[in-house]
Amino acid sequence: MLKILLLYERGVEIDLVNHVAFVLKDAFNAQIIGEEAVAIPDALYDSRRGQYLAEFIVEYASNFSKEDVYVMLLSSRDAYVMGLNFVFGLAIPWLKTAAVFLARLAMGGTKMTLLNRVEKEVLHELGHLLGLEHCKTPRCVMNFSNSLKDVDVKTSKFCEKCCAKLYRSGIVVAEKYAMRNMA
Repeated sequence: MLKILLLYERGVEIDLVNHVAFVLKDAFNAQIIGEEAVAIPDALYDSRRGQYLAEFIVEYASNFSKEDVYVMLLSSRDAYVMGLNFVFGLAIPWLKTAAVFLARLAMGGTKMTLLNRVEKEVLHELGHLLGLEHCKTPRCVMNFSNSLKDVDVKTSKFCEKCCAKLYRSGIVVAEKYAMRNMA
């Protein structure tokens, strides 16, 4: 069984945390072994960019990990990786840890829009932790998102190829999160 420790930054709304916990349980029959509020150290802030370096936040979150447990962090911060202006999330598979950054996902939408965007990005980053790469299928949750429009257009579902790859590694995606008849 997939075990996930769900971390969230202090100040992230608890209903958002609860929604993410529900989605992870629902999509993968995952066991949420804990939900824990954490504080992101100010030392991880890049004052030249006015953002946080995503790798540093993911590495920080990995310190909360336990053996055979994946870590998912919800952060209210705006983050980047070298070569990109920003990222919605980042997964580091060898650390079994990922983070989703809410600052940009919260722009220009309703509360429901935010819930939908976060759901997609959490599933996307967990997909990376489980061995999936970016997918060329346009509406697959593993499709790369370079803008909010890209996030809004894709679904919360894994295409057949991504589902098959997960299945071969022993991970079963719930029917509700699996696309059928996709190229």
